[in-house]
This record gives sequence, structure tokens and C-alpha cells, in this order.
Amino acid sequence: MRQWMSFCVCGLLLLVTVPLQAATVSGVVSDATTARPLPFANVLLRGSTAKGDSLNTGALSDRDGFYRIMDVPAGFYEISAA
Repeated sequence: MRQWMSFCVCGLLLLVTVPLQAATVSGVVSDATTARPLPFANVLLRGSTAKGDSLNTGALSDRDGFYRIMDVPAGFYEISAA
């Protein structure tokens, strides 16, 4: 019984920690002067993960300037739009 309980606790901890290892970066690209959303802008995410791997990825904003980059591992990144 004790082994089964330990297995269940470890399984629950794994289920809780696995989704926290990656995140979603999202936002709206807007013009610095007019503050209007910029449709179809390229959003680039560059940097290194907490494990030391480099990551270069990105997304295209929609017609309202909204973008979403999913499954971004923990790390240090710079984000830019063009």
C-alpha cells in the first residue's frame, strides 16, 4: 500500500511540473507613434533556454496585431517585430 501511495504522489508531482516547463508568449504589435495595431508583422523570439540551448522562433501577427508563440521553454529571450 505504501509503495502504491508513493507512486501516486510521484505521478501527481510529474503531472503538475511538466506543463510548467514551457510557456506561451503573446501580445499585440502596435505602432509606437499612433498605438494602432500592426497587422501581419513578423515577431521574432531569440535567446537561450535554461538548459543552454539556443532558440530562434517566431510568429506572424493577425489582422488585429495579435501574436502567440507557444511551447517556449524557460530561458532568456529578446523579442522583436518587423
